[in-house]
Amino acid sequence: ETMPRTMMAFFGGGKADHAEQEIRLLESSDPDGFSIKESSTDGGSCDYIDLIPPINTTAQRFRRAVIGGIVLLAVIVAAVLASRIPKGNTAQSNTNEYTLACDDSVGPKWGELASAPTDAVELKNWCDQSLSCVQDHVDVVLSFTSLDSAFALARDTKLGHLNMVDLILTNIFGMTGLMQSVHPDASIVDASSACRLHASEVNSNITLDPVLFQAISAIAQGPSKTPEAERYLQMTIDTMRSSGVHKSDAVRTQLKQLDSQLETLSTTFSQNIAKSVNYVTIAPTNSGMLAGIDGAFVASHTNASGHTIFSTDYTDYVPVMHSAENEALRRQMYRAFNRRAYPENSGILKQLLQARQDQAVALGYATSADLATKGKMAGNATRVESFLQGLMAEVISAGQTELLTLNQSVSGDGLDVFQPYNYGYAINKYISANYSVNATEVMAYFTTAKTREGVFFVAEHLFDIGMQKVTAVPRWHADVEVYDMLSPASAASGTQKVIGRAYLDLYPRTGKYKHAAMFPMRQGLDNRQIPEAALVCNFPKSPAHMGMNDVTVFFHEFGHLLHHVIGGQNQTWVAFSGVATEWDFVEAPSQLLEHWPKSIETLSHFASNSAGEVIPATVVDAMNRASTLGRAVATQQQIYYALTSLRLHEIVNPGTANLQEFEVNMSTHFSPFEHVEYTHMYSSFGHLNGYGPLYYTYQWSLSIADDLFYNKFCPAKMFDTKVSHTYKETILQPGGKVSANTLVTKFLGRQWNTNAYITFLRGESSACARHFTAGWHV
Repeated sequence: ETMPRTMMAFFGGGKADHAEQEIRLLESSDPDGFSIKESSTDGGSCDYIDLIPPINTTAQRFRRAVIGGIVLLAVIVAAVLASRIPKGNTAQSNTNEYTLACDDSVGPKWGELASAPTDAVELKNWCDQSLSCVQDHVDVVLSFTSLDSAFALARDTKLGHLNMVDLILTNIFGMTGLMQSVHPDASIVDASSACRLHASEVNSNITLDPVLFQAISAIAQGPSKTPEAERYLQMTIDTMRSSGVHKSDAVRTQLKQLDSQLETLSTTFSQNIAKSVNYVTIAPTNSGMLAGIDGAFVASHTNASGHTIFSTDYTDYVPVMHSAENEALRRQMYRAFNRRAYPENSGILKQLLQARQDQAVALGYATSADLATKGKMAGNATRVESFLQGLMAEVISAGQTELLTLNQSVSGDGLDVFQPYNYGYAINKYISANYSVNATEVMAYFTTAKTREGVFFVAEHLFDIGMQKVTAVPRWHADVEVYDMLSPASAASGTQKVIGRAYLDLYPRTGKYKHAAMFPMRQGLDNRQIPEAALVCNFPKSPAHMGMNDVTVFFHEFGHLLHHVIGGQNQTWVAFSGVATEWDFVEAPSQLLEHWPKSIETLSHFASNSAGEVIPATVVDAMNRASTLGRAVATQQQIYYALTSLRLHEIVNPGTANLQEFEVNMSTHFSPFEHVEYTHMYSSFGHLNGYGPLYYTYQWSLSIADDLFYNKFCPAKMFDTKVSHTYKETILQPGGKVSANTLVTKFLGRQWNTNAYITFLRGESSACARHFTAGWHV
């Protein structure tokens, strides 16, 4: 994916010292001579998958299945905000004209977290007061029943107070979504989940209120409004109608129940993934299995009894899969990784899919995929399927050729690269032999701290945004760093203006969100609040080194942050603030920014080794040349995930579906790899929650991002401020004031197309290689 993958250089090994209680045996022994055993420690909910000597003298071999897939997770981005009432924003009036007394007690105070909860009770009180204030604003909207001579007043008042409803609800969803994903206090996590459920119910009551709908619809018949006000009003009406406000009492009751059920199931699905960690333990007698793995990395994962323990967190998983010479170890790591949140999420996912399907049918759609794609750039599920199949046709033959070439090169080692657990190791070995560069060598030039400075450098030089660290700010964990985002100094005052705030929660810890994402905390709103957001990642803590994929992830997520903050300026309406475009465009600005850490001009400003030597241009050139290998395979795998996401939501009765059979069938037809038995990828496919059937967004947005980059920035204008400022003003600053198609057409001077992306996939755009698909992020 252009999606986040994380990698860390340390994981505590104390778990092996705990007493273990065996839960069950998956099989008596495997072909590698090690049994797989799930067990729980007396300290928590994590599972072990241990490598131990075989129980039986004769090993049973796993039967070879026909699919597989390397999970390229991400995040993305802005999956925190639940459905909000008006999906639009715009009347050119002062926000403060429509505030009530309650707003001062629940609204954000600049420089503090919106709730700054010190305990669960405080969070609950803030939540209850905020939702009560939402109702106060709704009551004002309903109080204006006359539309005669006071029409303009009624119109502006209704829109203004709906905007405040939007503000309060997005603050609630933003803060609680973040807290339930990162806060170390379980009681605050639980209180956040309870608040979100309550807020979801309030939001559902609002969007399904026919009296409120009538009151809002009435002002659409009156005198003309500003273009933004008109867009906001129509989007509000469309959102309420698409939510089912025009349906019968019985259907609206059903929809409210489904909304509540979906919120609970979604939270459970995500939290199961966050809590699930599997381990592979190598006994001292099997230390030979650790060959190829960095010695310091092994030492940091070895406990006092000599057992080496690797977790399924990306910070352990990726280095082991790329460097371990022992195929058995890689296979067991792959199995452990793809058993996260299983079996608990298997049942939860079926319930989640069924609730979405029931919702779609109640609203008049055949499938939940049809409902979810309405209003997106793609428009409908049929077009999404056609788009993905078109991309598949471009890469499937090339992908097979890549795998056959790679397979031939490592045939002497007895490796089969059609097995997903061999692919990353084999491609790194191939690149090292043929391009004189390898992942370990590249890592020597990067740490999280250095990459942070590189990201800040690009933000300043492309968009004139400075970053200033602040300390006197409430944080949820000591590791969190806080930065004010500053505009250029004013010619009149000579001082910089704070235009946003970034919370960087970059390091892994127990119970924290496992992947990488930008969590919007507050939307920018003129005269009310500046945009604030958190980057939640799982990078190695400096001075430990990070891989090139982590570097790319950092730039990607910071791209979302820039969009959120730049798009949060000069906004009158919350629903147009920040990353407020159609869902299948939101990844494009982040994917565009991924090009910059591949440029020697960028890297020379922050990529250096322990001796202070800047990464050589020869290394960067080798990485660019090597990036052509594996491009088709990586893209095919992403299309497989996108089709899985889409087609799961086209099952008519998902509650009774056999998800394992579905996974095997999809992999057989679309994945470049074979399936590995005893794996259940769908249980930890986190995007099935936030994105649902919309995982295709990554390929759709990428097609747009490449059109933008190759036709405007590449190759000589990556630091041309005339181009970057035009991009900032045309693509980022408007937020959701106009459609994504309008934004892109204005910047390009034409409609966007997939030509640049197809050219890239065919390997014909090496002058500006977009990202290192070979070995660096598999």
